[in-house]
Amino acid sequence: MQDVAFESLLSPEHAVIDYLIAADFAEVINGKSYIIGGGWDRFSPASYPVQMRLGVAVGIRVPYLEANLPHHFVLILRTGDGKELLKIEGDLETGRAPGSRGEDTLVPIAANAQVEVPEPNLMELIAQVGESTKRISIRAVESPGSPSRR
Repeated sequence: MQDVAFESLLSPEHAVIDYLIAADFAEVINGKSYIIGGGWDRFSPASYPVQMRLGVAVGIRVPYLEANLPHHFVLILRTGDGKELLKIEGDLETGRAPGSRGEDTLVPIAANAQVEVPEPNLMELIAQVGESTKRISIRAVESPGSPSRR
C-alpha cells in the first residue's frame, strides 16, 4: 500500500474552481448540477455570425475556514484576440453544513446565455474565484457543408 501524505487530504487554503463544463443547458437544483449536452469544446453552425447557446456549470470548493465569508467569482467567454463575448460576475457566501468537522463545501453554479459568435475562431471560457482559475477552449469552426466552403 502506498503512503499518502496527510497534507494532500486537507482542504485547500482558499476557494478554488473544482470544475468548469460547457453545455447546451445547465441548472442547479437542491445543490446538484443538472447538465444537458455537456462536455463539448467544438461549435460548428451552418453559417456565421450566429447565436450560440451556452450553458456553463461551475463548481466552487470553499474550505471550512472560508465559510461565511464573501467570495467573488467571474465567468468570461472571449475570443482568441481577447474580445469579451460574455462576462458574468457574482458574489457567493456559503455556511458550514450541520455537524461538519473541517470539511470543505462544494458550491455548484449554473449560467445560461445566448452569445453572438461573429466568425469561426478559438474561444476561451474562463472561471475564476480569488486566485483560482480554470480555462477551457471552445473552437468555433465552419461546418463541412457551409456556403463559404463550396
